Amino acid sequence: QKKPKEAKEYYERAYNLNPSNPQACEYLSLWEQSQKNYLKAEEYVRQSGLFKNTPSLRLRQVQLLKFAGAQDEALQAMQQAYKDFDGSIEIGFYYALLLEDNNRYKQAANVLETLLQKQPDNEELLLNYAYALSSLKKYKKMQKVLEDIISQNPKNASALNFLGYYLVDKTKQVEKGGQYIKQALEINPKDSPTKDSLAWYYYKTGNYREALNVLKTLPVKDMQDPEII
Repeated sequence: QKKPKEAKEYYERAYNLNPSNPQACEYLSLWEQSQKNYLKAEEYVRQSGLFKNTPSLRLRQVQLLKFAGAQDEALQAMQQAYKDFDGSIEIGFYYALLLEDNNRYKQAANVLETLLQKQPDNEELLLNYAYALSSLKKYKKMQKVLEDIISQNPKNASALNFLGYYLVDKTKQVEKGGQYIKQALEINPKDSPTKDSLAWYYYKTGNYREALNVLKTLPVKDMQDPEII
């Protein structure tokens, strides 16, 4: 009936009768989040009777901690969830992402390697594994992972762009890298990172005017990037 304050009053009464009531905890958590009281919202999530055995609630806890700026607590919570849901691809994937966000690339790579033993053809896992390897400067291994992705899915634009940019930026195979980037752009013609890669290819090959023309097609928000400027 779109009467959130009245609804909140009833959920609070339900919560006072049973602090682990899942519906009450969920509503009150969403309410506190709407008020930007992220730590209070996280507390309600944690008190839910479904919290322990529900992966989505564990991920929501981590999200709220991140919103609150509690990065260390978020990482600890994600680590605990990874232990509690041993073997969960979903939890493990987000744990690896959070590790990468915190520049813990070696740990992220180890987690992703474990997950890939269960799903060796999972392209999302492989892409993030390649990213972790790149951050660790293990470029040969990274290149092999990206080539494997493209081999199983020639239309994976992210892998094509990733590999293309690497070849342009780090090797002498600039023309080959440019071809990968152009293939990625054919698949996803509006993708700003791929356009940026194409501009870098043109820059590296001395075609400065074409590089500038590509950069001018980027959205205004992307043009504020100091590297692009």
